[in-house]
Amino acid sequence: MKTTREWCAPRGVSARSCLGALAAGGMALALVVCSGGGLQLGAAEDETGAAAGQAGPDSTVVVEGCLIALADQRVVAAGVEGRLVELAAREGAIVKKGDPLARLDDEQARLGLEMAHLQLDAVKAERYGLQEAELKLARAEQQLARMRAMGEKGLATERERDTAEAEHQAARFRVASIKHQLEVALRMREIEVKAAESALQRHTIDAVCDGTVIETHHRVGEWVRPGDPICRIIRLDRLRVEGTIDVRKCDPAEIEGRDVLIDIRRVWGEFERVPGKLAFVSPLVGEQGTPGHCRFYAEFENPRQNDRWVLRPGLSATVTIQRP
Repeated sequence: MKTTREWCAPRGVSARSCLGALAAGGMALALVVCSGGGLQLGAAEDETGAAAGQAGPDSTVVVEGCLIALADQRVVAAGVEGRLVELAAREGAIVKKGDPLARLDDEQARLGLEMAHLQLDAVKAERYGLQEAELKLARAEQQLARMRAMGEKGLATERERDTAEAEHQAARFRVASIKHQLEVALRMREIEVKAAESALQRHTIDAVCDGTVIETHHRVGEWVRPGDPICRIIRLDRLRVEGTIDVRKCDPAEIEGRDVLIDIRRVWGEFERVPGKLAFVSPLVGEQGTPGHCRFYAEFENPRQNDRWVLRPGLSATVTIQRP
């Protein structure tokens, strides 16, 4: 009896021939399977390469972990030495450029201005001397004309004519000298008046920009010296957002001046989106201990709601930069 493990060759075919055919068929099938797999793998690779070629670079660069900061702040200092007698600036006060913030004792400066005005008036009074000299010049001109006429008729000697001409020349020089002295003296006194007015003005400390007073450094009655800070003013109408960008993501030279969108996290988890523009991109890489990154900041207008500024320095933000 034949078992399942036994195999019989067909009639008329030797077992050796059948085994040879089976071996050849197995090798052919293996080649077909291998070649088929290779064709499928090649097709997958072609599809992947085509997809990578269609995917272009992103049109935006997102930078997280940025910080809102002040774009402008000024420390207003005293220009002269003196005692502080008035302090109009109060912390939290909103001021305009030119508003008076403080005043130093200006009694001496006022007296100096009054003295300068008196000296100017004295110089102007010296014009009467000029008028007198001009009258003498006019009489000398008349006398010279008379002597010349009489000389033509033989009624005046040559010496009398020479004397008349010398007196006329002296009168002319006298008028010219007085005019020059008056012009110089008048100009000097006018400069002294302006200097006295400037000295008086320096005792009044005015706001140098629009903004909010957030800090005062002295009280009424204290003595201050030139350069001592009186108060600090910050601008909240325009702020900046600062951060660092990875130079491997984009060329810093290409994004400078580009428009940005700033998402700022407010209190209670709310977000505020405002437009802005990149104002500065540092040419240095890794200057703040961040290898491969460069510093930048963008400026934007702070929105106002219910007579209050919506955003404040110190808040965190995410900046989306529009790539060229």
